[in-house]
Amino acid sequence: MIVLASMTNQSIGAMFVAGFLPAIVIALGLAGYIYWQAGQLGIPREARASWGERWRAVGDGVIAMVMPGIIFGAIFGGITTVTEAAVIAVLYSAFVGMAIYKRIAVTDLPKIILASTVNTAMCMLLIGCATVFSWVMTVERVPQMIAKLVAAVSSSPWFFLLLSNLIFVVFGAVLEGLPRHDRLSCR
Repeated sequence: MIVLASMTNQSIGAMFVAGFLPAIVIALGLAGYIYWQAGQLGIPREARASWGERWRAVGDGVIAMVMPGIIFGAIFGGITTVTEAAVIAVLYSAFVGMAIYKRIAVTDLPKIILASTVNTAMCMLLIGCATVFSWVMTVERVPQMIAKLVAAVSSSPWFFLLLSNLIFVVFGAVLEGLPRHDRLSCR
């Protein structure tokens, strides 16, 4: 959302707010699908958790769930920029992971920083190449040529929609959203 908002000159906060409803719909859809699939496969239900187990789980989760509150509260409250909120989130998560949950050791930090640097470099390289490619396409007027070609074949909006969807399916099946570098995994 941050990359899209910065490339289209949109408000990052507005992009975050716009993502809440789709996220809720997707979560409910996935929960419904999992419930249905478990019934189809005959997966037995687990015993209900006791109230003590529930409160323990809530207590463990509250520490981690404070971070989205910090991020959104700081951004929407106008206290910080998105970049500053990201720095605060990284520092908070490092503190929680090292001091409270004790799942990150100080010796893991160089590997984590290296993996983060490589992933960021790959994303920035992709964005840079996409920007150059977009500029070349615009200068060479490729979108206008494609529009003329599609209009010459058919002027139906349904044909354009079908052709667009076919192109997205083909390229979506071949291209991955962001490259992964599993060799530097921190786990």
